[in-house]
Amino acid sequence: MEAEQIDLKVGIYRMGLDYQVYRTTSQIPSECNSILFRNQGTSIAVIDNMVTLQPGQTFDIQGNAGELLIRSFQVYFTNTGAQTNELLVAFKVFLDLK
Repeated sequence: MEAEQIDLKVGIYRMGLDYQVYRTTSQIPSECNSILFRNQGTSIAVIDNMVTLQPGQTFDIQGNAGELLIRSFQVYFTNTGAQTNELLVAFKVFLDLK
């Protein structure tokens, strides 16, 4: 039996990090490989009505090589008045897509 030859192309991608801080109800657009949400405030942050982040908690979505996450996330805060809203979002992005 003859072995089949498979050509694999392995690419090296230049990646970068972008950071944004959100303090009000927002739509967070993403076009990235990975995204990380960190609640740096004292109020509770809610993402897409599904993920609840207590102060100090993080939530991340990791991509595989060559994957691109394209979507928007809705975030709001459950603030009782004396609390601070602060959600840090870190985006791992491709620098040179062809």
